[in-house]
Amino acid sequence: MISISNLKRSRLSVGINPFSHAAATKLKAPVYPVSIVATGSYKPSNIVPSSEIDKKLGYNTGYTERLTGVRSRPIVLNESTVEMAAAAARHALKKVNMQANELDCIIYAGAVTYQAIPISAVFVQRALGLQFDSVPCFDVNTTCLSFLAAFDMACALMLAGRYKCILVCSADSPSLGLDWKNPEAAAIFGDGAGAAILRPSENQTGVMSILFETYSEGADACQMKALGTNLNPHNDLEKFLAGTVFEMNGSKAYEIASKKMPGFFQRLLESAQLSLGDIDLIIPHQASAYALKRMTRRLGLPADKVVDIFSTHGNQVSASLPTALDAAYSSGKITAGQTILLLGTGAGITLGGAVVRV
Repeated sequence: MISISNLKRSRLSVGINPFSHAAATKLKAPVYPVSIVATGSYKPSNIVPSSEIDKKLGYNTGYTERLTGVRSRPIVLNESTVEMAAAAARHALKKVNMQANELDCIIYAGAVTYQAIPISAVFVQRALGLQFDSVPCFDVNTTCLSFLAAFDMACALMLAGRYKCILVCSADSPSLGLDWKNPEAAAIFGDGAGAAILRPSENQTGVMSILFETYSEGADACQMKALGTNLNPHNDLEKFLAGTVFEMNGSKAYEIASKKMPGFFQRLLESAQLSLGDIDLIIPHQASAYALKRMTRRLGLPADKVVDIFSTHGNQVSASLPTALDAAYSSGKITAGQTILLLGTGAGITLGGAVVRV
């Protein structure tokens, strides 16, 4: 049962399983009876090895890989985030022999929007050939946790009976806004997209628990100050242009996240009425090699149950979670009947996680 104190402590979370007290059997019904029917991803064909970063920065060959854990990462040449998101969506649709016009809602979940107005989901709809259809679209942004937040919202909308088939897609091109004055941070990011198609479930599959917590003490740890209403290019163009570069205080972001994560992780498991031993696979946001290793150790996670694609993808921001999820499905690590856990952090600092029976 979720206590009142837990609800207060997690007031920013959505769908924490308010019905867990009704569970009469060990295999309790999911809070959100929603199935992930297909996943997809898109990886740009331009793969940049870490040795090229070594050359760019004047390092000895192998230094970047030792420093960051990145062996190679995909970097866009001409692909836009919209094109990548649509490609990931088509990949998912193809897996289940679906047509795009069978979707009845599209949620775009990216950290950086394609353009200020209109929303990115509109362009994804058009890229999927649905420009003359009436499929509703909207965007969700919680930076690196955008996919998970959109997944939560999609589940709630289906539980309310609003939609029966929702596409959630995420794409980011962080390579376009890197600050090479901070190479340790700039070298870890890669570009790409991921997607999932969701439908209501009639069996015991679905979300057992989903939880978000935000600690705005870390609001300035990861930021891009421009391209919103914060900076006006008409007042100070130089300051505006400087604000288009991503800034990251990795030490501060990690300090806050690592301090909050153990308690958050325990609350997530408790709200699902499960223990760590009940989890078959953990799919984390691919923040950094260091963060993944420390999280695995600190939370006592079995290393063989943690999906790690960081060395060949880098941190793909919002696309990290759905890409890792698709990699787990494609490699056969996820099979029917398993209980998986999605987990990550985002700028803000926000922590998010979901326990899902697939």
